[in-house]
Amino acid sequence: MSGLAVLVEGQGPRAVVLLHGVGGGRHIWGEEGSGTTTALAEAGYTALAVDLPGYGDSDLSEHLTLSGMAQAVWETLEVRGIHEAVWVGHSMGGMVAQEAALAHPQAVYALVLACTSAAFGRSDGAWQQAFVRDRLAPLDQG
Repeated sequence: MSGLAVLVEGQGPRAVVLLHGVGGGRHIWGEEGSGTTTALAEAGYTALAVDLPGYGDSDLSEHLTLSGMAQAVWETLEVRGIHEAVWVGHSMGGMVAQEAALAHPQAVYALVLACTSAAFGRSDGAWQQAFVRDRLAPLDQG
């Protein structure tokens, strides 16, 4: 099992998995009883808001690549008996959803992508390193 924390609301026939961006967590979609997960449950869906690996209450694991995160989410769905879902991704979550569509197309009924892209910055690697460095610096300083 992937060790991902999941907020689940509803028991509809169609699952919707909600994936957060960098700095987020499953709670950006609302707490149980309010927010996006509740609205989806009330509309007849099974809503699953996921803490991606290393976020919120999810284990920090070897899944810290976009494809690894997609695999962890897919495994989490499979363990719950969900073989196909609408994947909703915000920012980094959208990148994870795109990876899932490539690796497990049978598991993706539809994609909803918000404020995301197909790549993380420029291809030279310096941009990514600066992005991570700038975000870790405040954490390293306490």
